[in-house]
Amino acid sequence: MFPKFLLKLLKQTNKIWVLILVFLIRKTISQLLNVVRKIQKVEIEYSLLNKQAEKTSSMIHEDICKKYNKVLKDLKFDKVMLIIELIGNFLDLSFNLIELYGIVLPDWVMGGLNFASMAMTIYRMNKDDEYLDDDITEDLI
Repeated sequence: MFPKFLLKLLKQTNKIWVLILVFLIRKTISQLLNVVRKIQKVEIEYSLLNKQAEKTSSMIHEDICKKYNKVLKDLKFDKVMLIIELIGNFLDLSFNLIELYGIVLPDWVMGGLNFASMAMTIYRMNKDDEYLDDDITEDLI
């Protein structure tokens, strides 16, 4: 169907793409672990702040609590986005490995993978990389 040199080129491209995806998965896992650590740090600080505030009550405490809650909400959102991105990277890796090694799978499995890949592509096209109000998050972390 295709000329031999194109098939060789495609196979080499798949090998490079698999290598890139392995590094992307590693990077995403590292980012996910960092976000989890930040969430734990903010939760500990927030609980210490609440223990300290039990002794004294003020409007400043309420404002700080709102900021901590916003930071926690942002970090949890980042965690979910990284998990979705990790799933997408694993989907891409599975497709490339299937193509690289010529693994034969049932049609229903390939249909499911195609649907998941299509959904992931739509997600990636629509996701917003710019987060608003990151200045508050960076100040507290």
